[in-house]
Amino acid sequence: ACSIGNSGPDASTTTSPGNVPNAMASGAVDSSDLIGNFSSRGPVVWNGVTFTKPDIVAPGVSIRSSNNGPGASAYIVRTGTSMASPHTAGAAALVKQADSTLTGGTIRQTLKTTADKVNQSTVADYPNSFGNGRLNVLTAVNAVLSPDPTPPTIAHTSVEAGTFGTDIVLTAVVTDNRSADLTVLIKYTSGGYTTREATMRPVVAGSTTYRGTIPASDTLEDLRYFI
Repeated sequence: ACSIGNSGPDASTTTSPGNVPNAMASGAVDSSDLIGNFSSRGPVVWNGVTFTKPDIVAPGVSIRSSNNGPGASAYIVRTGTSMASPHTAGAAALVKQADSTLTGGTIRQTLKTTADKVNQSTVADYPNSFGNGRLNVLTAVNAVLSPDPTPPTIAHTSVEAGTFGTDIVLTAVVTDNRSADLTVLIKYTSGGYTTREATMRPVVAGSTTYRGTIPASDTLEDLRYFI
């Protein structure tokens, strides 16, 4: 993801690398989804072929950001398409986290097709000002999360017997094609009470091997569990 440039509002004012056809270039809108007057506009002519640019717009007006430099305050408010492009880059990272199998091209297309068509009547050449619309991170992530045709896999050797009044420690190898950050639960009943649950956690950070404990106070007769 990169910025489209701050040379607007005239047409054909995009800058490199945003005007490269395969770049995911971001223009800037304000909190009312109005295009920033400074935000560069397409179209782009590349090797004799005309392309619409930017690809998308994102918040880029009066954005609170970190600051650097000797004696500088920790934060500063800035405006520009360089404030918009990090929103797009972050969204791309979240989509990739949601489904690690996605290619860059698919992620780019997902962000474009899930963008909101905002303020379509505010400029004459909407596509070369707003691109495909304003970035919608939640819609983009949900688009790849549902449905997931490949459920998580759980490898576990069941515990067939235990001792009343002692902890029962369970171990399982749990993997998923879309995320390494999983919530793994043991749900169990024992002694006729309603279903309870215990959390399984990685044995070490980043591990796919999870371990959890059914506490001694719950290990009564007729214990049944599933992960």
